[in-house]
Amino acid sequence: MTSMPPPPPEHGKIPSFSPSAPASPTSSLRSSLKPPTVGGVPKLPNKKVLLEDLEKATPLPIVIASLALVLSIIIWIINRHSSLILSAVGYCLSPFIVIMCLGLDTFLQRRKTSAGDWFIPNHSFGVILRAMTLFALILSYPHVSGLADHISAWLAQVFPWMAS
Repeated sequence: MTSMPPPPPEHGKIPSFSPSAPASPTSSLRSSLKPPTVGGVPKLPNKKVLLEDLEKATPLPIVIASLALVLSIIIWIINRHSSLILSAVGYCLSPFIVIMCLGLDTFLQRRKTSAGDWFIPNHSFGVILRAMTLFALILSYPHVSGLADHISAWLAQVFPWMAS
């Protein structure tokens, strides 16, 4: 004779399980699982992070770019197409140094962000440096014009047939 299945539970009541009932295969699997480890080392308890522990983005590229722009403006005011060397220095200061500072800031912030969670990036530094780069490109025009004046005068002396 076959045994009868237990009656269905009444509405709102939780069914009880007898200790003699066989355990399901998933329940034994769940009991054997342990939390995963990271790199073979168990996870450490969370440490409180203080604001002093966090590393912030350095404003050094902005300072260098600002100095380059100020020196370029000073050279432009003093020079006024009188010196080839000052025009070349002003041209190197205005766009090239500022663009290099933008690249340096981007490189440093990406490297430190990918290195760990202890770094706070400052995206406004990149925005400021992009604006400074635009200003530097505009400021480079007088220096390029001064270089062109000197080069064209030299070419007119070397090749007099080009001057006429």
